[in-house]
Amino acid sequence: MDNLVFDGGFADLVKDSQSVFRTVMDALSRPGLKQPIHVDAAPPAPLSAEVAAIALTLADHDSPVWLDETLAASEAVVAWLKFHTGAPIVSDPREADFALVTGWATLPKLDAFGIGTDEYPDRSTTVILAVQGFNTHRTSPGEDPGPTGVSTRVEGGNGPRLEAGEDRGGGSLGEGEVARALTITGPGIKDTGTLTITGLTGEFIAQWALNRELFPCGVDVMFAGAGQVVGLPRTTRIVEALNVRCR
Repeated sequence: MDNLVFDGGFADLVKDSQSVFRTVMDALSRPGLKQPIHVDAAPPAPLSAEVAAIALTLADHDSPVWLDETLAASEAVVAWLKFHTGAPIVSDPREADFALVTGWATLPKLDAFGIGTDEYPDRSTTVILAVQGFNTHRTSPGEDPGPTGVSTRVEGGNGPRLEAGEDRGGGSLGEGEVARALTITGPGIKDTGTLTITGLTGEFIAQWALNRELFPCGVDVMFAGAGQVVGLPRTTRIVEALNVRCR
């Protein structure tokens, strides 16, 4: 138990945390684009290396952290985070600056987290969600996206769609996996972008539309997995969702 707690942090705290911080900032300023994340952390399971690296970089004794039920049930994970970050672990997600989530099944509704205030919108929760994989793609007006499958329009959007089964992002989705291709727009996105995430649900998309209406309040989300991170800040609008099956 002691080895699990003391080991597995950054080998070079300053260099590694600076590298991950730049990656996180790039991910949030360029929504929907994959950013390679320096993964040097070796946390106890079930905390993933990517989520752990972000937590090591952002969390400290002044930033409360909320853990989903899977992580909270692991004494090793709780002790590891406390030792390496000094962050207090809270039971109420509304009190958290950061929320660490192991997957879609344990993700609460977005309105369960802190949304900040009009005076201090930055006092909201950033959700760091572990995912199996994702693909990304940017499109320009007039680009032919090709044939499409059945899709769902969100917020009245009319953006281009990703061809069912098409891999435009050179990403991490496995063959035969079913994922949602989201057409997104907003600050930091030229024209539109497509973000394909394994396991994403229609319920999350509906919650995201409500979250965006809260601006300047609202939560931000980072998807982390396969050595990469993708940011979805509260300013990003989902205009369409399409079910795709990866080849």
